[in-house]
Amino acid sequence: MTPNYFEFFDLPVSFLLDEQQLKQRFLRNSKRYHPDFYTLATADEQEYALQMATLNNEAYRTLASQDQRIMYVLQLKNIINDNERYQLPSDFLMEMIDLNEAIDDLLPDSTAQQYQHIQQELQKYIDQLQDDTQKLLVAYNQTPDTATILEKIKKNHYKMKYLLRIQEKLLTFAPQ
Repeated sequence: MTPNYFEFFDLPVSFLLDEQQLKQRFLRNSKRYHPDFYTLATADEQEYALQMATLNNEAYRTLASQDQRIMYVLQLKNIINDNERYQLPSDFLMEMIDLNEAIDDLLPDSTAQQYQHIQQELQKYIDQLQDDTQKLLVAYNQTPDTATILEKIKKNHYKMKYLLRIQEKLLTFAPQ
């Protein structure tokens, strides 16, 4: 069982963290568990320090990244599981058809203007989704109906992953 990273840093489970506080706790634990401080300790103590240093790094890496933190909280709340194959809403996929077709129609000799137009359209979707998600992250702590909010955050998370894959695809057509 994976330890709770929020408990490890003595922080409340939240999508929005005080980044400075997280970093301070990470640095405090780095000093506390650094293997160099256990060179004269027993083999068991050295192993424990190494495990805790690894946990500290892994927990910090996960919680410091908003995307990874969202996934982690959704997993903690049993909203997402490791083997899940999430189906994006059909209305969203219908909106993406035109965007995908425009990208597929780009040719190696397409103009920078054509590329930029598609990039701007994609960026509008990304910006709107980020704004919607940010509002949900704030609302998560302010409402008792957290299950509904968690489901919306999950849906937005998977939409964002989809949009970022489209963005990667679009980069392959970037004018030189």
